[in-house]
Amino acid sequence: MKLIKTSQKSIYYVQNKNSITYYFNYKEPLTQKSKRKKLFSKEKHLEKHLRQCIIQSEEIKKDLKNFNSSEVVEEIKYKNYYNLSKLGTLYFDYRYNKKVRMLKERYNHLNDEEFKENVLVKKKLYSIIREKRRFERHTKNTELSSISVNKITKNTINNYIENNLSLNLSQKSKSIIISIIKTIFSFSIQNDIINIKSPFEFINFKDDKRRRERVLSNEEIKLLLKECLKYDKNKNVYLSVLLGVLTGSRSNTVLNIKKSDIDINNKTISLYNFKTEKQFQIMLNDESVEYLKNEILNDRKTNEYLIKSFYNQENKIEQKQPLYYIPKKVYSIMDELFNKELNKKNNFDRDKVVNYHTLRRSIGTNLVREGTSVYNVMKFLNHSSIEQTMRYLNIENNEIHNDVVKLMNNIFK
Repeated sequence: MKLIKTSQKSIYYVQNKNSITYYFNYKEPLTQKSKRKKLFSKEKHLEKHLRQCIIQSEEIKKDLKNFNSSEVVEEIKYKNYYNLSKLGTLYFDYRYNKKVRMLKERYNHLNDEEFKENVLVKKKLYSIIREKRRFERHTKNTELSSISVNKITKNTINNYIENNLSLNLSQKSKSIIISIIKTIFSFSIQNDIINIKSPFEFINFKDDKRRRERVLSNEEIKLLLKECLKYDKNKNVYLSVLLGVLTGSRSNTVLNIKKSDIDINNKTISLYNFKTEKQFQIMLNDESVEYLKNEILNDRKTNEYLIKSFYNQENKIEQKQPLYYIPKKVYSIMDELFNKELNKKNNFDRDKVVNYHTLRRSIGTNLVREGTSVYNVMKFLNHSSIEQTMRYLNIENNEIHNDVVKLMNNIFK
C-alpha cells in the first residue's frame, strides 16, 4: 500500500482501483509507536476533502489527549492503559512472592523440596491464592475488569455493584471484594504502576457487620461430643471436636497440636495462635487428660500431630504434617444435629449455621454466662483486647444490663 502525502501534516491517501482512502498517522502516547487510522473513502482526491480529514484527525487527537490524566504524552513508565485484571495479577504476584521470601526466612531449616511440600507453608500461601480466585471469580468478564483503569467512572463502578456482584453474596462478602479492588488500586498507585486517582476512592460500600448468632448450650455441646464419639471408624472426628471444646481454638490451631504440646504431668496444652503468631498455654481437666493419655498419645510419636488422616491412622503411618481441614464427618454431624432447617445460601440463615468455629464462640460465651470474667475469657481465647472479646461473644445487652443493675443495687442499698 503506497501512501501519498497531502498538503496537511500527517494526512495521507491511498489510490485504490476506483476510489481513494484517506488516513491519519499519529504516535501512540505511551509507547510512542506509529499508528495509522483510516478516515474515509472518496471517488478521487480533492483539497476540499482535507477539511473533513482535519476535523476527524482533531477528534482523534482529543481522544489521545484524554488518554492519560489529560496530558498528550505521559512518561512511559505509567501504565494507565492497563485494565483492572492486569493490575490484579501484578498485585497478587507481588504478595505471593513477598510471602514466599518471608516464609523462607522463617523456615530456613527446610530445603527447597521440604519447603515446597510443607503443609504450613502451603496453607499460608493458599490464603493469597484463595483471595486471588475470589477477586477473579467476581470481576471476570465484566466491564470493570476489561476497560483501561483510567476510563473507569463512578457509573462503571455502580453498574458493576448493581449488576455483576452476585445477589447470593452476603453484604460482608461484597464488602470484602470491593476492599480487595481498592487495595489493588492503592498498591498500583504507591508502586508507580499508574498515576491516576483511584476511581474507588470515594466509594463507600457498607459492611453491615452482621455476626454469627448461633451459640451452642452446654447440653448441645455434650450431644455433639456424644454423636461424634459414636463414629468409631475415625477417632479424628471425636478428637477434633474434643480439642476444639477443650481449647476454644480455631481449626488451624487444633490441627497443628502435636503430642509434644501436651504435658500430662502438669495437665497443660501448648497452643499456637496463627492469627497473632503467638504461643500460649491452657490447663486441661482430669477427664480429658485421661482420654488423651489412654486413647491417643500412646499411638503417637513425640513430634507427631494428634489429628491424623484416616489413611495414616488405618495404616499406622506417622502424621508428619498437619491436615488442611477438620474431618468432613464433623460438619455432616453438625448439619444433622443443628442445621437441618437452614438454607446455607440464604444470607440470614448463614448467621445461624453451626460450624466448627461455633465451638470457639460457644465456649467463650458460656464461660461468661457462668460467671467467668470477660478478662479471663479474653486470655483463654487469646484475644488482643477486651473490646475484641466483647464483640466476639453472643451476650445480649439485657444480660449485661441485668449485671450492671445488680451491681448498682448492691452499691446503693
